[in-house]
Amino acid sequence: MSFKENISLDDKKVILLGAGQIGSKVLDYINEFDTEVLIIDLEKPENIKDGNQFKNFDCTKLDNIATSFEKVMLGFGVPDLFINASYPKNSNWANCDFNNQNSLDTIENINFHLGSYTVLSKIICEKMKSEDVRGSVVLLNSIYGIVAQDEELYTDEKINMSMPYPVIKSGIGGLTRQLSSYYGKYGIRINSICSGGIKGKVSGSEADMDNSFAEKYLKKVPLRRMATTDDVANMVCFLGSDASSYVTGQNIPVDGGYSVI
Repeated sequence: MSFKENISLDDKKVILLGAGQIGSKVLDYINEFDTEVLIIDLEKPENIKDGNQFKNFDCTKLDNIATSFEKVMLGFGVPDLFINASYPKNSNWANCDFNNQNSLDTIENINFHLGSYTVLSKIICEKMKSEDVRGSVVLLNSIYGIVAQDEELYTDEKINMSMPYPVIKSGIGGLTRQLSSYYGKYGIRINSICSGGIKGKVSGSEADMDNSFAEKYLKKVPLRRMATTDDVANMVCFLGSDASSYVTGQNIPVDGGYSVI
């Protein structure tokens, strides 16, 4: 096959969980191909296209998350590509920093985010295994899954270092390695994308990133720019395509070089 054929997502069944800031851009990219797409989120995205399917789902409802997710998948079938771009959190997420966090909020947010990623990834992998689908699972991660937060970046800023966030993202990295180790023999690939700071909204918030924070952050980035949602969507499509058929178990930085310094 040619590279053009390998990089294509044509004729693939795709489940996209989470169509927020990054997920909505991923949806735009996926819809450039002849794919069958199921979007799962709390609200229908504005950029949904004719032919896309949508199902409502809440990742924070952990008591029956497995049963609910199985129901949501009914009628669509087993995907060739599963993308988890969700960002489940509780109402006090913004205050989960080192000075203000309480143990209940920390535990709850870890369970919502890392817990749902773990359970739903396992469900998808088992479905792929049972139907002999040599599929790809792509999990949205962060550079804070592979490097620690730099306190100097947050000094005198409106945003604070998050206590649970790097724990969650490191856990997704471990999940990626373990799932790929187990399901590799079934031809199933699992990778995560460790994106750097995204231009626009603060992660998990509707607030715009302050210029002062961005200026300090960019001094640590060799390419001297923030990541864009396009940068992440490009990597999602690559990892979902046959062009990455020998790539699995990797937590791939898309960070302009931030993590190398």
